[in-house]
Amino acid sequence: MIKPHGSELINKIANIADITRLEETANNLYKLKIPYRSSTDCEMIANGGFSPLVGFMNKDDAENVINYTMLSNGIIWAIPILLPVDPDKYNEINLNDEIALYDERNILIALMKIEDKFTLDLEKYCQSVFKTNDINHPGVKVVKESGNNFIGGEIITLVNRPERENIDDSYYRDPAQVRELFNQKGWKTIVAFQTRNPIHRAHEYLIKTAMEPFDGIVIHPIVGETKEDDIPADVRMQCYNVL
Repeated sequence: MIKPHGSELINKIANIADITRLEETANNLYKLKIPYRSSTDCEMIANGGFSPLVGFMNKDDAENVINYTMLSNGIIWAIPILLPVDPDKYNEINLNDEIALYDERNILIALMKIEDKFTLDLEKYCQSVFKTNDINHPGVKVVKESGNNFIGGEIITLVNRPERENIDDSYYRDPAQVRELFNQKGWKTIVAFQTRNPIHRAHEYLIKTAMEPFDGIVIHPIVGETKEDDIPADVRMQCYNVL
């Protein structure tokens, strides 16, 4: 089995026994409410889904990704992982501050240390990453509506998971759990199929062809925030299960 991207699988998830203490710590910190998209980014950073990232990107990493499709250390990376904030909040947060990130339900998601504050050329960002500045593109829309004030820094720990779709929790597996499942099955070579669409017969053919020389296949549906007209995640999951 190949190593995690960047060679290290990041784990910044709090132990259950520590959650009460961390929530008490957060009461004494600057509280920043973040959108759902950012709370799911926190989870992906903390569970290793975004390895080797340990937090939201600083300006150096963000500009390297935009200009060269790689982090400042040379590791390939395609899309900046950023934390935009409102201008008022941006001015209230200082470098080296430790802050508490809350979701839209006022649930504590994570603790973060501020290591950078910056702006970016959003036109260049969108053109480089999405190959368009058309506001109808969902990625461009999110970038331009989120503003141009960013804070970067390490996610110290993920305290609570963000709210999830109406899907059986057994389908949610962190990268370490997936890798352990591979070990249990004795798989050495694995092919993965990822999509946000309902699976269909062309996908079935592609999957069966791709898996012929490998030990097994991972079906990896994307759920959460996608496009407004996407078929609901629970319906898509039913399609995967039927196939």
